[in-house]
Order: sequence, then C-alpha cells, then structure tokens
Amino acid sequence: FDEFHERSIHTDTALAFLRETVGALRPDLRIVVMSATLDAEALAARLRTDAVVKVEAERHPVTISYRPPEPGEDLTDAAAAAVVDAVGSDAHAGDLLVFLPGVGAITRVERSVRRALGSRLDDELVVMPLHGSLRGDSQDAALRRDPHGRRKIVLATPLAETSVTIDGVATVIDTGQRRRPEIDHGRGMGVLRTVTASRAAADQRAGRAGRQQPGTCIRLWHAADDAHRPADEPPEITTADLSSLALDVAAWGATDIHELPWLDAPPAPALSQARALLADLELLDAKYRLTDHGRHAHRLGADPRLAHLLTRSVELEAAYPGAVATACLLAAALADRDLLRGRRRPVDLRLRLDALLGTRRDDADPQALRLARDSARRWERRLGASDTAAADLDLAGLLTSVAFPDRIARRRDDGGSFLLASGAGVAIDPDDGIARHQWLAVAETEGVGADARILTAAPLQLDDLEAVHADRIVQRDEGGWDRRARDVAFERQRRLG
Repeated sequence: FDEFHERSIHTDTALAFLRETVGALRPDLRIVVMSATLDAEALAARLRTDAVVKVEAERHPVTISYRPPEPGEDLTDAAAAAVVDAVGSDAHAGDLLVFLPGVGAITRVERSVRRALGSRLDDELVVMPLHGSLRGDSQDAALRRDPHGRRKIVLATPLAETSVTIDGVATVIDTGQRRRPEIDHGRGMGVLRTVTASRAAADQRAGRAGRQQPGTCIRLWHAADDAHRPADEPPEITTADLSSLALDVAAWGATDIHELPWLDAPPAPALSQARALLADLELLDAKYRLTDHGRHAHRLGADPRLAHLLTRSVELEAAYPGAVATACLLAAALADRDLLRGRRRPVDLRLRLDALLGTRRDDADPQALRLARDSARRWERRLGASDTAAADLDLAGLLTSVAFPDRIARRRDDGGSFLLASGAGVAIDPDDGIARHQWLAVAETEGVGADARILTAAPLQLDDLEAVHADRIVQRDEGGWDRRARDVAFERQRRLG
C-alpha cells in the first residue's frame, strides 16, 4: 500500500480485507504500508506490529513565499497571475507545477495563462494539464521533460501531490485547496466539496519543488493561515459516501461489518444511510446480504446507483426500446465530471447525452466527451447493447429516476422550487429550460439546506413514473374537519417517498 497517508476509502477497505485474510487464512502473507509523510511508529502501533523500515532520500531546500489573492480576486485568477509572474522572474527556475482543486479550475487557469502569455507559448513555454481522466500518453507527456526544451507549466490536481514524479519541476504554485468526497448526512447524498488542504498536504506539495534541485514554492494564502489549516487529511472513510464500501463488504461475505479489522471504522450514521440506499435499490436484503440483483450489479464495478441503473435497463428494454443504450450513455455522463463547461451550465441531462451522440456544442468539454464515449462503449459491450434498440433521449428522465429514486422531484411553484421524494427541497434557475416541467429526475445537486440547487436533471413523465415506480407509490385516505364547509371532508392521496 503505497502513499498510504492519503487514506482513500479503497485503500482502507482493501487493507481491512487483507488483514482479515492474513488472520484467518494466510498468515504467511506480508503487508507493506508505505509513505514519505507517515507517523510510522504510531501507524505501526495501530497495525500491531513493530516492523518499521526507514529509507532516507536526498531532499533539496525549498524556499516558500506567500502570495494571497487580492481582495475580490478569484483564486483561479490569482493562480494564473502567479504563473505569469513566476515565468518572468529569475527567482523561480525550472518547470512549474501548479496545484488546483479540480479539472474545472485547471481549465479556467489554462485559458487565462494562454491569454496572458500569448506568443511565448509553444516557442518557449508549454502548458500541460495533469489529472486522472487524461489519457495515458497525455499524462506521460506532462511527467517528462519537454523534448523541445521548452519550459513546462503543469496544471495539476492533487494527483501530482505524491503519486507521480514530474521531471524538471523546481517551482510549485499551491492554491491550498483540494476536492474531498463527503456525505451530506441530512440529505443522504454523496458530494465532492472543495476544502482547505492540510498542512501535511501543503508540505508534500512544496516538497515537489525540491526533488531534483533547490526550488521555490508560492503559496496563495497568508502565512498566518498555516496555523489554521488541519494538520492532516481526514481518512476518506470518515467523510465519504459509503454505499460502494457497504456493497463491497457484502460481496466479501462479511456478516458483521464492524468485525472487520478497520484502521478507522466506518461511521455508523453514514453506514446506515448507505445500507438504506442499497436496500432501497434492492441490492441488499434485510440482513445486508447481496441479493441476486445486487450480485449482478456488483460485478459491473460501477457506483451502486449506476450499476443498479445499468442492470435494470436490461429488464426495461422490452417495454422501453433503447433503454440499455441510453443507460450506457447516462452512466458514462454521470460517472465523472460534467460534460459541459461554463459557470452557468444548463441543467438538462439530455443535452449531455445529445453531445455524446455527436451534436456539436460550444460549451462541451472535448476531453470529457471522449472519455465518456469510451466508457459508454465499454458498458454497451458488457451489457450486449449492440443487440438492442438505439438510444432514446426521451428515456433520460425515466432512467435517471431508476438510479436516483430518492431524487424524483415535483415542482412546488413557478419560482424554480422543487420537492424531492426524500423530503428535501431543492431549487433550479427558473429561466432554465427544464424548470417548467412538473416532474424531474435529479441526478446531481450542490449545497445544503436553503442553498441546495439542482445541477443536472431530466424531465420525467408522470405515466412513466407510475409504471416504473408503482411499488413506491402509497395511496391512502385522509379525513378531517373542513372549516369552510363546516363538515367532515375526505381526500384520497397518493404519495411517493
């Protein structure tokens, strides 16, 4: 387990499974946990071992300076300005590595840097993004020295913090932010939030400038803010959506999740919400064991909601021709970052599926589209979509509601307010094209409470809702005193959620 200090939920789960295997079946196996920034003795005590191996590596000095944004200046604008200043200064040598929280920030900074540097690019300088969704050859190009001798400006997500070595870097610009998966306990939804990076992460990033030679690091915050940053990143298992973990544990065959040798146990509230979701999707039974449907879905290796969608689409194909092909497109569109760019992106998922099918859009992200198309083709092969009808964009709402039944939304007023089946309220820009629809199937939201907004959704027809979700609709009679009529009144209600 390399770079263990990152404490991803997948690393923690795999370690728990392997430790159980060592204790029950394979005492001959040896587990190696590695990191350059771990408190080795403390971790060894938690793993109940005294075997610690330390390897000394050469480190060059790194000079750290602070350049906080100007009042009212956007952080991405500050990052772009810092890049332009650094390439024109003798104080900052070598290639530049800029740490940004996500792909959207990388795109905005790249656009600003290209405008500012103009003709110097391509001749003297080259800008290269680096993130996990790039193709392997594009990542490799960012990691190597430029073959034409140009100075590189690498715009990277925290992927470059520890997992890779970038040849030639001697200057680091750090925005001090990162994206972290979290669960919103009040809404039962997993979200990616931009958060303040820890001091350990900031030190790790600065160290990238001194791997091959003395370097410099520009931090885009005040020096006094260092003391207010968390010392370390919290383990993802303590903050993230646990639905995939709960499904993995069920597939592993553990009867009691708490008996597994976790380094940090999954929090009970988040685990309860995850299991409730999996049971609602019929992936787990009442005793948290895999159902037959859950077993088929787990084999797909996708997020549980998307795996449920893909599996159910096969069953829906007869009644809704094109369900499988459309579900493959939808799963690909929802699995990663938005396929559309811009700060005011339209909500309608059908526009994203249409772009995947080849319709040109000025706001489409070409890189994201290419990756999503590759993903959709893989799902089509797995599900045998070549033998089914072509995709039908009118099925987008129905299929989204299959993956997100708790996010079926009914319009409450003409001001863009909707009520989710889960009971939470969400809003949409009333000028958005799909705000006029009575029913929506919501795929993604942002914010909490009164600030919760719909990011992506598709219109849902009431007939389809009643047909596919008949088992979720409860009918009951309500009676009470009608003050105006001065009589007892009854009404028949149908409720979803």
